[in-house]
Amino acid sequence: MDWRTHEAITDTVGRLLDLSDELRKELIEHARSPDVSPDYTVTVRVTYSGRIRPRVARLKHHEFPRWRLRRMVESSRRLWLRGRAKGAVRKLGRVLHYIQDGFIPSPSRDRRAHDSIENACSRVSPQSILKEVSLHRPVGRRETLKFLDRIRAKNSGLEAVKSALEVSYAVTSSVLSDPNPPEELRRHAESVLTRVRSGRSVIVPLFVIVLTYVPFLWLLSPPTALFLTLPLIVLPCLWLSASLMPGLGKPLWAVCRIGVWTGITVAASLISSLVAWGAEPVLIPAPLAVAPIVVVPYLLFLRGARLGVLRSELGWFLWQ
Repeated sequence: MDWRTHEAITDTVGRLLDLSDELRKELIEHARSPDVSPDYTVTVRVTYSGRIRPRVARLKHHEFPRWRLRRMVESSRRLWLRGRAKGAVRKLGRVLHYIQDGFIPSPSRDRRAHDSIENACSRVSPQSILKEVSLHRPVGRRETLKFLDRIRAKNSGLEAVKSALEVSYAVTSSVLSDPNPPEELRRHAESVLTRVRSGRSVIVPLFVIVLTYVPFLWLLSPPTALFLTLPLIVLPCLWLSASLMPGLGKPLWAVCRIGVWTGITVAASLISSLVAWGAEPVLIPAPLAVAPIVVVPYLLFLRGARLGVLRSELGWFLWQ
């Protein structure tokens, strides 16, 4: 899009969200900045002679990598949560530039269509089409990132501006929203922690025993203990942190990682059993017994807890 179109769309978003003049000007300025200071990517290739050659390439505005755009959105939100409003707005401005350019055909694919739609966009006033657009304010990381999937090149300038305005508004409103989680999500997090803390009498002694199982395995057979050592240290620490630590943020962080580390521990248990089978078959039950020991607490206290939802939103809000 033309820089004036970027400016007009971003200014409209800032006014709709009632941003202060200072933040709105920063947002507009950095929505233009990728045309002056673009983003680059570095790839490494190995030549036929075996030499490593780095290759620096400018990222295409109209085909900006979606994964990188997601990271920039998340980075903007983290800055906002830390109280660095200007830094968040500056990064967000660059995000809006790439979002808006994504609705224009890439010049590398069709130069004529790119020029035609870009010129058509410059003749559309975002303020004049506000009644024709559907503005949403997503809540949380998941809902926000879904709006990035709407980025597609349009066949007309009007449709491109309307779509760019809708997605720009949605992403900006979410990134600059209240740091505190919505009440429903907070209640869900508190209920999960309550379930875990109610099982302290089982969790604490069980995982203290699991921790002492590591030196026992090393005494029996070092090759068998090799794969299980790290999981059998990390997983008990996560369970103990979730059940014993006060507050909401750090225990919730631990809870959200228990599922992943339970899977890792079970996999390590099976691998260690195979190692024992090849070296000392009589020791197979020792690592294999770990799997049910770590799975049962997960089924008792975290079954159906929707940890994926909490894990997704963990970095989007301040859990105090």
